[in-house]
Amino acid sequence: MARIPEHEIEQLKAQVSLVRLIEAAGHALVPQGKDLAMRCPLHEGDETPSFVVTPAKNVWHCFGCQSGGGRIDWVMKHKLIERYSAKHGLALSSSRIAQIDLAYHDISRERGLFYLLQRKGAAERVASDME
Repeated sequence: MARIPEHEIEQLKAQVSLVRLIEAAGHALVPQGKDLAMRCPLHEGDETPSFVVTPAKNVWHCFGCQSGGGRIDWVMKHKLIERYSAKHGLALSSSRIAQIDLAYHDISRERGLFYLLQRKGAAERVASDME
């Protein structure tokens, strides 16, 4: 996979709104102080909104599944879980979806799903281990 030039990544980050990405995926955010919130679309079982977006920083965090990140993280994780769920006919409450979520965040280079995607050329790091 060809490396995207750093200036293009920074330009993308500056121009793309996380709020607009989430809304374009069909999710409604509601104001919660200076942030926006919703029930997490990456897992089931939320009684109250646990997914919080901080528009000023363009970051998100779910207090239910402990996931979070920026715009690129949102798109990668949302698409991964959405496609896997649709392909296998699974609900978000499925233990297989939970396993995919955990594997995505596994920091082991041998077990981690992100590293597997990276080895197959389907994902690219934008920061080094030192950053």
